[in-house]
Amino acid sequence: DAVGRVANQMPDTADPPRIVKADANSDAVMRLAVTSDTMSIQDMTVVVQDQIEDELAAVPGVADVQVYGDRDKIFRIDVDQNKLASLGFTVADLRAV
Repeated sequence: DAVGRVANQMPDTADPPRIVKADANSDAVMRLAVTSDTMSIQDMTVVVQDQIEDELAAVPGVADVQVYGDRDKIFRIDVDQNKLASLGFTVADLRAV
């Protein structure tokens, strides 16, 4: 199908396409955007997923809450392999955590 062909051409980091049947005349639809001059996208994602999403879902009459554009937190760790080895650990041990 057309969506499958497009999905195969999207970058691996892109959210998968979603098809949603919506009738603007039958159901109210509300879209909210969350922005910040001080928070990263990852930090805003945590706030939305941990606080806002559940609050909206708990409102009487809300049938569904979907979060789009969310990003996972990514950590970069610079490893001092000599120090790690002196403590009896390997990089593989860190990856397992």
